Amino acid sequence: AHTGSLLWGTRIASVVADLRTADVPVRVPASDGGPDWVLVASDLDGRPGLTARNARTGTAVWHQSFEAGFAGRPVVVGRRVYVPLADPLGTVVEIQIATGARLGAIQIRQPLGSGIVGVPGPTAGGGFLFVAADARRVFIFEVGREADDGREPPRLARVIATGHPRDSLRGEPLVIGSEEARFLVLPLANGPGQMVLKSLALPAFAELIADPAGATLPADRTSDVTVPGWNWFPPACDGERLVLASDAAHFMANIERQNPFPIFF
Repeated sequence: AHTGSLLWGTRIASVVADLRTADVPVRVPASDGGPDWVLVASDLDGRPGLTARNARTGTAVWHQSFEAGFAGRPVVVGRRVYVPLADPLGTVVEIQIATGARLGAIQIRQPLGSGIVGVPGPTAGGGFLFVAADARRVFIFEVGREADDGREPPRLARVIATGHPRDSLRGEPLVIGSEEARFLVLPLANGPGQMVLKSLALPAFAELIADPAGATLPADRTSDVTVPGWNWFPPACDGERLVLASDAAHFMANIERQNPFPIFF
């Protein structure tokens, strides 16, 4: 940061690869006094893989290969990494972050949309994984819980019937707000010249933990905002403002408890 000199570099894709399958690295904060890591997705010669590297030196810590390309960026929840794959069954692979070992997988039995999002939960190391299908549904899984006799596998906590059309997602979903009121925001294409940010109210995390059935419920819709053009990067949120840049305009919204989009321009 002081000189701007290159620390390290690595090849992640061939010149003819779809670069969306080798996205921006994901940072893993240091633990137990060790260095920061970055998770680097790659697609070299048709061999998709994920490598954990020392963020400062680029030294590889572990590498995991996959049988399909990526449907979005990997997500870190607690001590696990969740990797969405672009296969017909909508597979999300669960990996132990310390070793890179596969722990299992989630399959929603339809292709994934444009990425997944992880949110910390009320229990230590646990959280929730929001998995958007390519059409109609968003699946919420409780992940990362530890039982007395070992880890617990991901549990389907809820399915939200969003009704979004196939191939309409323009990036990974966002979860915004606080325990008092949380919202799921889906960036959706709405024709060739505009898009919609669809905001859906979410149940409290305590309700998701207490619900053993993983019921399918209709979306509790709050508000939509139409934005000119399409976005090519996912929206971003710092807890107070949501920002999205499209190829025709820009958009910013304040976040309130009852309505996440009261002000926009």
